[in-house]
Amino acid sequence: MRFDALHPETMPLDFLEFANHCELLSEGRVLPRQQDFSLADVSWLIGRLYELDVHHAVPDFYFRTFGIFWQALYGEDFTGRWLSEYELRTDKLDALRAQYDRVVTTRAPVMCRSRLIWPGDVEISFDRLLIPFSLDGETVSQIVVAAHYDADVEDLVYFRGEGLPRVTIDDDQEPMRLPLAS
Repeated sequence: MRFDALHPETMPLDFLEFANHCELLSEGRVLPRQQDFSLADVSWLIGRLYELDVHHAVPDFYFRTFGIFWQALYGEDFTGRWLSEYELRTDKLDALRAQYDRVVTTRAPVMCRSRLIWPGDVEISFDRLLIPFSLDGETVSQIVVAAHYDADVEDLVYFRGEGLPRVTIDDDQEPMRLPLAS
């Protein structure tokens, strides 16, 4: 896996460090192995990461872990839940499935700017980096999602609204696909 498209002058340093870590884990393979990844190895992102297991047969996504940053934003812990459970309750998370599907289909990392919008038009913008991992070396079995936000995480509690926010991916910015290793 290569991350040549990341530009140090425009990308958050924590994302560059995470991308470098994942590139080292891939050891020249198209995808890094899921079994080689540990949250403990990326301690600078703990709380701002979540892990999704990809279930192709259904198809669905299972939230294996859901960091405290994400819990503060969404107002609940998605750990141990399926994306389809939330989709039955609301259409506010439709942008998530489309983004996860893109990572699975392309087998490539995606970076984008996301917005969460609560009733009353309270809004927070942040950067997301989605990295695919594989158990078999070919099929995406897990996606690890990292967040970068320029304000203190504690401040998010004061900015967010009540209830589940609507997730949007900024239309004026095409998600950046990082190239696969050749």
